[in-house]
Amino acid sequence: MNTNTNTVPRSGSADTPNAAWEVPARQTILVLTIAAGAMIALDIGGPIRSVVTLLVVLVAPGLAASMSMGTLSTEARVLISVVGSTVLVTVIATVMTVTGVWSPGAGFVMIALLTIALTLFPIEPSGNRGERYSIRRSTEEHTGNVGDGRGGSEHRS
Repeated sequence: MNTNTNTVPRSGSADTPNAAWEVPARQTILVLTIAAGAMIALDIGGPIRSVVTLLVVLVAPGLAASMSMGTLSTEARVLISVVGSTVLVTVIATVMTVTGVWSPGAGFVMIALLTIALTLFPIEPSGNRGERYSIRRSTEEHTGNVGDGRGGSEHRS
């Protein structure tokens, strides 16, 4: 049995470099989402509403989801946040349009609910709940090749 596994610590645990900013980030996501929803519900206009709503729609859902992915570089987290949010918003808008229930307000409510859910209830990977992600040395296990530590490999006999 191969016990060589590389694990990424659970996001937000004391072992991760992201732990220091994760709780304030989750709180900021919640505050921005609730503030944008309140501004929309109360029909408050202006540039502040535009900025807050765009942040919530284009960054918050992906950022909330990316916080469940363990330790990531800042660049990876930004990329996942923007791309993930764009994909989620596009899927929600497409489903609403195809089903004939498109409404900007209802679309924002769906995005806000998804963002709040991802923020409050982080996604857990299936399998071992104690470990974040486990990267097996699958090439060696499945092909029989054993690395010699110098970049090459030898075949087991």
